[in-house]
Amino acid sequence: MDGEGLSTPAVFREYDRLHPDPHKPAPVDELVEALGSSAISDLEGLLVNDLAEPAFAKRPDIADTFRSIEHAGVATVLSGSGPTIGVLCASDNEADVLAGQLRNDGLKTVRADGPAAGAHIVRSS
Repeated sequence: MDGEGLSTPAVFREYDRLHPDPHKPAPVDELVEALGSSAISDLEGLLVNDLAEPAFAKRPDIADTFRSIEHAGVATVLSGSGPTIGVLCASDNEADVLAGQLRNDGLKTVRADGPAAGAHIVRSS
C-alpha cells in the first residue's frame, strides 16, 4: 500500500464494536474444494477476511484502493488486519500488468509467485 500502518488491536476493537455478538464461522467446505481444484478461478468469491470491514472503517483510503482493484484478478483479499491487499492473478502476465498499473498509481507493490511452502515449524538448535 502506502507505507502507513494500521493498528491490529484497533482493528480488532473496531470489529468487536461492529459485531458485538459472536457469529458462526463461515463454512469452509467450498473453499477447501476450490483449493484442491486445478482451476484458480474456483477461488473467486471465496476468499473473505472478517477484519476487512473494521480495517476499512479505520482507514477508508484502504477501502477505496480495495474497491478500485477488487476485480483486477481472480480474487482480492485484505491480508490480516491490513493494510496489505493481496490479489490472486491467473497468469504471470496478468500479475505483471496489474503490478505495473498499481505502481503507476503510486502504490507499493510486491509480486509473489507460488506455490509457497506455507507456514511450518522449524526446530532450532
